[in-house]
Amino acid sequence: MHLANLVQIIWSPTSLLLLTILGQTVIMGLAWGFVAEILLMEFLPLPDHIVDLIVEYQTILTLIVTLISTILSIITSMFFAYAIKKALRHHLSGPTTLFKIRTAMALSRLTWVMRWRSFKLSALTLAVFVIVTFLHTSWSTLLLPTLIQWPVPVTGTELDLGSNAFQQRLSGDLNSSQLNASQVAGYQMVNFFTLLSGLIAMYTQGGPDVQLNNMFNFNGVLYNQSTGGVLPAIQEYSGSSDPPSAVGLAFSGGEVPVNTNPDWGYFERDTGTHNGTMKSYTITQQGVTANVTCQLMDPSQNSFYLSNTTVLAASDITVQASPIVITVWNATANCSGSTRSLTYVTSNNSIISITGTSQNYGYTEGNAGPAIASSPQVISGDSTNYGDSTNPAIEGFLPIVVCPDPASISSTTPAIFQNKFDVFVAGEYKYNFLPTTICEVVPYLTTVNVTYSGGIISVDPIGTSPGSTNSSNLALLRYIASVVDFQAQSSQAMTNNPIGEFLTAYGKNDTSVMYNELENYWRGITEFASTQLRSGYSTPRVPSNMTKPINGTMYFTTYGWRSDSLTYIIVLVVTTLIWGVTVLAAGYSLIREKIKPSHPSFDYSDPVDLVMAASDGRLESGLCKGDRDKVEDIIVRFEDVPDDVGRIIRKRLVTVESEPLLKTALLESELYEE
Repeated sequence: MHLANLVQIIWSPTSLLLLTILGQTVIMGLAWGFVAEILLMEFLPLPDHIVDLIVEYQTILTLIVTLISTILSIITSMFFAYAIKKALRHHLSGPTTLFKIRTAMALSRLTWVMRWRSFKLSALTLAVFVIVTFLHTSWSTLLLPTLIQWPVPVTGTELDLGSNAFQQRLSGDLNSSQLNASQVAGYQMVNFFTLLSGLIAMYTQGGPDVQLNNMFNFNGVLYNQSTGGVLPAIQEYSGSSDPPSAVGLAFSGGEVPVNTNPDWGYFERDTGTHNGTMKSYTITQQGVTANVTCQLMDPSQNSFYLSNTTVLAASDITVQASPIVITVWNATANCSGSTRSLTYVTSNNSIISITGTSQNYGYTEGNAGPAIASSPQVISGDSTNYGDSTNPAIEGFLPIVVCPDPASISSTTPAIFQNKFDVFVAGEYKYNFLPTTICEVVPYLTTVNVTYSGGIISVDPIGTSPGSTNSSNLALLRYIASVVDFQAQSSQAMTNNPIGEFLTAYGKNDTSVMYNELENYWRGITEFASTQLRSGYSTPRVPSNMTKPINGTMYFTTYGWRSDSLTYIIVLVVTTLIWGVTVLAAGYSLIREKIKPSHPSFDYSDPVDLVMAASDGRLESGLCKGDRDKVEDIIVRFEDVPDDVGRIIRKRLVTVESEPLLKTALLESELYEE
């Protein structure tokens, strides 16, 4: 007996209405909270272990989300329909038309009706149908995680090549080192990579016929076309993990520390669970590049001279039974009053490059070849006769002179060379298509956007740094000039010059193309030299007075939810509307239940109950032959039918003005049939 009473209380209309309000509020409250968190956080990523499952089982994810969305849609729709039905049951207790009963049935069963004479009611049923149907889509949109790109701020510091502290330290190192033994490895590395960086930089303007790979690898880092004078600011792009070979100017490779960190914000506690499917970065950093202008030398402003002396090498050393005859060249450049001379040597079998004075003509270490006799025999010394010992069809000579001497660049250097230097180039023999050319190189600090994506670093200049071309950066200028000078002299190989070979292959028929390629070549060397310099002085740690702040964004690709205001506003409108109507309808029913409880056994939305009520009210005979539009306008009402003791046992449907309306309906029906 107690159990029966408990069940009766639980399943009473009041209890069910309260359960409807509570259930709908809880479910919609969770939806609102979820949307609010997405809108507040802007991005809501999933942990990596769930992302891995999604990537592996994409179809299963869709199935699970669809299943959950369907269940939630069914539950919320049931709450909505129950509240509507209870409210309309009380609303239909008074006089109404048959079409309004039909409308109430459609609303309770979440379907729609259409009658042009009752357009507003028809539109109401259609609107409810659309909103409830869209509810399932709303749940799917809300719950289905998608591939998002989550921007995470990145901040840190890097070496500031323009800082006074760094300039002073670099100046001291340049003055004290003078290419001592500890720097040999560093300069040998510079010699190789500057050549490579220059040639790759030339490729950017070389046209479609230049078949070179535009990727440049240095210290385990892959750059697109050029280093841009930057050092990797992201740990996974930092390159080599080996201990650094040395520091400063002697650096030739090894691990370089990175001092940047992502700002995870609210998700700081979960950083170990977010790696995503892919990451890319865009960091604003300090770079170094150069304005380079190459043109035909103007003899009225500058001059370039070549003189030679042909000598006989040691008589006991021969090549193919012939004694080796060499020609000693002296290349002299005069740039705005400053003079610089370099010595080169050619032989009857090859061309070699020698730096130093005329007393040292020996082969450089590692180059196979004979030594010159301690007392060479001078054969000729005509500065206009370059000799015929070299075959111009197979060998080329490309003397290059940097002016002024990089070692002389200081605060006392003429003002014109406080922020630039000149490079003189003249082609001989195979390279005689290149006239005497002067390239003005103006290095400067620049601000760049560095993109880290797919294991490749790409540099995009966006502007110069303040004070980037003034005399405070003399040490940097001197270093870049010395690297260019070192590369210019050492690029002359035994049988050719790689710069000349490139120009021969891709520019010999067009002077403007050659000038453009040379400009890119010296610019590429300038940028690489700056990257190498940053590497050496960023190891093991950069002092705080040599740093500058950098910032950027990590684009973190993963699965989750991203704030899309319009989408979630639509979802919120639908869910809030469903909740609001449910609560209002259930609240209205609760109030009416206290005033006049409804009969639990009668359901107007049940066709069987409605047919029985109409039959009990004797309407079937009068309505079956009437015109539908007229019949639907008949005003009816539900009456209680008591038993012998006065208890209500059922409902019957009767007309309020039954006789006139029925007669009119029947008459119109007969006229229609005739």
